[in-house]
Amino acid sequence: MRAMQACGVAACGKHFPGHGDTDMDSHFDLPKLPHALARLEQLEFIPFRAAMKAGIAAIMSAHVVFEAIDSEVPGTLSAKVITGLLRNALGFDGLILTDDLEMKAVADRFEIGDAAVRAVMAGCDTLLVCKNLPVQHKVIDALAGAIASGRISHERLAHSKRRLDVVLNTHANI
Repeated sequence: MRAMQACGVAACGKHFPGHGDTDMDSHFDLPKLPHALARLEQLEFIPFRAAMKAGIAAIMSAHVVFEAIDSEVPGTLSAKVITGLLRNALGFDGLILTDDLEMKAVADRFEIGDAAVRAVMAGCDTLLVCKNLPVQHKVIDALAGAIASGRISHERLAHSKRRLDVVLNTHANI
């Protein structure tokens, strides 16, 4: 990670708060972790804490339900996971990216525009929508509507822009 970033490549730790303890692939279904928060802290959070201490530029969210934190939605769409845990409890102020919102863990359960708005409201800075141009347009339209209605504030967007600018200005080869 340090070597990559020293050469201008922004490193991204993934998938927060952990995907290693699942037996399901979020490309195809929605994994759920029933473990207590203490277990997540003892296992899943270790590499993220180390990466943050070393100055990692970005972290990607996980499309996994962490029942001890938020049993309602995948981590990517959860303010409890993204803002409450990653930003506030762990103190990460770098760029947060979603995993691809077209993956079945999200796409089979949420309308894509709603998922995008939820991800931004949860605290994600950059949304990945990787496969389908019409789907990307739906995301743009949903975000524009949420901004126009005030559901997503200009202040919230300014925080994300600041984080993205830091990465772009620090890492020439993003």
